[in-house]
Amino acid sequence: MSFVEGPAWTGEKLRGLCREGPRRESPEAGGGRLAVCAVAKGASYLIRLCSQKDMDTVYEIINDSARAYSGHIPEDCYHQPHMPREELQSEVADGVVFYGYEDNGVLVAVMGIQDKGPVTLIRHAYTRTEKRGMGIGSRLLEYLLQMTTTPVLVGTWRDARWAIRFYEKHGFELASTEHKTRLLKEFWSISPRQIETSVVLVHNSSRRELCRQA
Repeated sequence: MSFVEGPAWTGEKLRGLCREGPRRESPEAGGGRLAVCAVAKGASYLIRLCSQKDMDTVYEIINDSARAYSGHIPEDCYHQPHMPREELQSEVADGVVFYGYEDNGVLVAVMGIQDKGPVTLIRHAYTRTEKRGMGIGSRLLEYLLQMTTTPVLVGTWRDARWAIRFYEKHGFELASTEHKTRLLKEFWSISPRQIETSVVLVHNSSRRELCRQA
C-alpha cells in the first residue's frame, strides 16, 4: 500500500472555496470522504489526505515535532531522526493513512489513522514546533474521530504527559496497565521495551464496546 492520493479539490481551487465562506466541505477523489476548509480572521486552513508528493514534508514534520520527547522519554528510546524514512514507508505499507493540516497553503501538521479491524488507531500525531498551541491538533483529531465507528485507541509514551493531557481533553481515558499491555501486543507492532514505556488511551465513546470484545 502507498500513500492515498490527495483529494481532487486540493490546492488553489479548494483554497478558493475556503475564501468564499467560513467553512466548506468538498468531496475527495474516490474515497467518499470530505476535505474540510475554513477561514478565520482572514487565514484559511485545509484538512486533507496526504499524497505521495507530501512524503518528504510528512517526514520533516514528524521529526521536527518529535524533538519534544528529548529529556522526557527514556534515553534508549529517543533517537534522531525519530522516524527514519524507511520506518515511515513501512507504517504506510502497514495501513497508516496520513491526513495533513494546511495553514494558508503550507502543510504544518499530520495525523495518521489505521484500520485494525475491530478497532481504529490514531497514529503519529505531530505538529510543527512553531505551530503548537493553536488548536491544530485538536482540529485534526476531531476530523479523524468522525471517520470511524469502531473503538478508537491511541498509544503514546508514558512520560509524554502533555500528549496524555491532550487526549484526555478530547475524551480519551487511560487503559489499565494490564489492559494496555494486551492492546499494544494485539494491535501495534512495537518492541517489548516500547510496550513497557508506553500507555494506551481509549476514547470514552468506545470503552463499553471494547470491554465486550475483551
